Amino acid sequence: GNVQTVFDRTNNKISCTVCGSTLATPRGGKADIKGEVVGRVDTDLEK
Repeated sequence: GNVQTVFDRTNNKISCTVCGSTLATPRGGKADIKGEVVGRVDTDLEK
């Protein structure tokens, strides 16, 4: 399948570049992730 990088604090709706389905929608803070999470990169920004 297709793998895309999506940030958890997005201000825009994120769509799949292959099929166009919604992967994430903004919620005023952390985005609502609709797709399957296959990996995660953590940073020290939330500490």
